[in-house]
Amino acid sequence: MGVNFACFWQFSVIAKKAGGERRLLRDAILPLIGFAFCGVIWFNLNVHAKTVGGIWFRQSGYSTWDTRRTGSGRSRWMIDFSDN
Repeated sequence: MGVNFACFWQFSVIAKKAGGERRLLRDAILPLIGFAFCGVIWFNLNVHAKTVGGIWFRQSGYSTWDTRRTGSGRSRWMIDFSDN
């Protein structure tokens, strides 16, 4: 859903402000249809799938935040598989 909304935002809202060419169907309508389609799928998931997906989403957010916070480009939680 985020990708669909980001596509809509980038090519419909930001491009319009920058004076870019407008293609209503490709830049606005199709991403919004994709957003709605994914929303219907998400709404119809059972409670367990939503819970696991929420935990997965939250953990990826923590990993991204930690990687940016440390400034090293690597999360502290990454496993080092090198032989050194």
